[in-house]
Amino acid sequence: MAARPARVRNSIARKERKLAREHGYTIRLYTRSGLRQAMADYNAVYHRSWKARELYGGLVEGLAYGLSRQGWLRLAILYVDKLPVAAQLWFVAHGKASIFKLAYDETWRRYSPGSILTKHLMKHVIDNDKVTEIDFLTGNDAYKQDWMSERRERCALYCINRPRPRQGIGRMFKWLDRLKAHSNSRKPQDNPSATESRS
Repeated sequence: MAARPARVRNSIARKERKLAREHGYTIRLYTRSGLRQAMADYNAVYHRSWKARELYGGLVEGLAYGLSRQGWLRLAILYVDKLPVAAQLWFVAHGKASIFKLAYDETWRRYSPGSILTKHLMKHVIDNDKVTEIDFLTGNDAYKQDWMSERRERCALYCINRPRPRQGIGRMFKWLDRLKAHSNSRKPQDNPSATESRS
């Protein structure tokens, strides 16, 4: 936390005190037992969050159970009284913690329950699991920059199996030829006013 921006540290500390003073809260970490209740609470939070309806709820639940069997699941839920207001699903394997899903109930937004929960889980995986890396996985959301020290770019190439693959390959080669021609037309030696320097 000492390496996080001062505004993040101060904001979380202030919101923790405010939530504790005005309502009180508890955080429960599920790894193996109590998963049926944990997933029900996770889904309750998700439905009251800003996120779109989960299209693959069965997949997420199956993944949670699978990760639990491996001992990799870290599913944390922040409760106010017995009401779940924030939930995060992480997994820890091979010295790395990966943040897979997170959500919070928007009616509790003023207390930043998601940030409180992130701080709690970061402390847990560093102190208890002894991870050497924490990864938010994909997505370039601005809030992630407050927590991470590095950003990796991932690129993907999609290939589509069309009914007539030769036509598709032909189109791809034509596109590559056009790209090459365009690239060559921008080289300095083709521009009379350009100068070339060598070292």
